[in-house]
Amino acid sequence: MTVKGEAVNVPVVAVVAPGKTNVSVTRPGGTGTGVPGPEGPPGPIGPPGPPGEDGQDGAPGTDGQDGLDGAPGTPGQDGTPGIQGPIGLPGQDGAPGPKGDPGADSTVPGPQGPPGETGPQGPPGADGSGGGGGFQLGIVHTAIDRPINASQVVGNTMYAYRVLEPGTITKIRLCPGITAGNIVVAVYANTGVGVNAKPGARKGSSGPVPCPPANVTADVPLSAAVDVVAGDWLAVGSDATPSFMGMYAGSAALGLAAGMAGSSAGQFPGAATWGGTWVDNWFRQYWLLGIP
Repeated sequence: MTVKGEAVNVPVVAVVAPGKTNVSVTRPGGTGTGVPGPEGPPGPIGPPGPPGEDGQDGAPGTDGQDGLDGAPGTPGQDGTPGIQGPIGLPGQDGAPGPKGDPGADSTVPGPQGPPGETGPQGPPGADGSGGGGGFQLGIVHTAIDRPINASQVVGNTMYAYRVLEPGTITKIRLCPGITAGNIVVAVYANTGVGVNAKPGARKGSSGPVPCPPANVTADVPLSAAVDVVAGDWLAVGSDATPSFMGMYAGSAALGLAAGMAGSSAGQFPGAATWGGTWVDNWFRQYWLLGIP
């Protein structure tokens, strides 16, 4: 600042506004730096600012514990009765009552009761003259031709005849007319019915044995006892054509032997099951007896 042509230094006064510090005020025309004055007292509190933005939602809290069970309720009213069911089945009959007193005897006889069961078979009768205790098993037939004493047995051929009565046998009786070669006797079960019946499975056999002496009744043993039933077959055969057997002679052409008598060629000494071609034949009906 210049006064009367002289330069005059004017001190710079520092003016501190209330609530402000370190504010420099330079008066026009002067330069210099004043010393800061002491700090003034705090200014008054300004008006409140605008509200801030909403903060983020907090995390959900943990679930609370279950509440206690409530007290039981009072029982409800009884329901109405249902519809009546169907009537049940009748019960079983009761036990019979005690037996009553017998009435007076009647003079009228009651009805005849049914016949009783058949009793057991009686023992065999006494031996007949020359029978030797046997029973007839071969077919008994009235000759339709002349009866003769013996007829030739064709070699290697088996002859068989139906059984008329049952029993257990151990041998078969026959009577050769001529002794030659070997013979065999056997028992066969039946197969087929009526006129188609013929020998089936073998039940017992003597096996080949020497032909017994001529004109002598001979009992040829079986290898074991055989239970024979009516309708089974007794069989005989020879391996030698000159053999003869006692027999009844008949006609081979009338066909009356069907289901009762016949033969099969080429079958000596008799297979386990009857084989060969079966031919109904009365022409050679040899006498054979089953002996116990």
